[in-house]
Amino acid sequence: METLKQTLTVPDNHKLHFDIILPDTFPTGTVDVLLVFAHQSNAIAAESTSRAELFKLAGSLKNSPRFGGDPVSIQRALRDEWKR
Repeated sequence: METLKQTLTVPDNHKLHFDIILPDTFPTGTVDVLLVFAHQSNAIAAESTSRAELFKLAGSLKNSPRFGGDPVSIQRALRDEWKR
């Protein structure tokens, strides 16, 4: 499966025409095409929110009493918990 993203401008008549050149490595024959439409401002806003949440989370566990030590030791302790 291959993914292709292309940004288009919707004209006043709301008719879109696709002229897509696929790589030579793309196999010929019958294919299924899926079109997903997302208004660009909504997509950009959602991506910005996701990034902000990810950056907020990044590094938040480094000073945690449970996850602030050596990763191998933490993994062993979690695994050994099941032996009890």
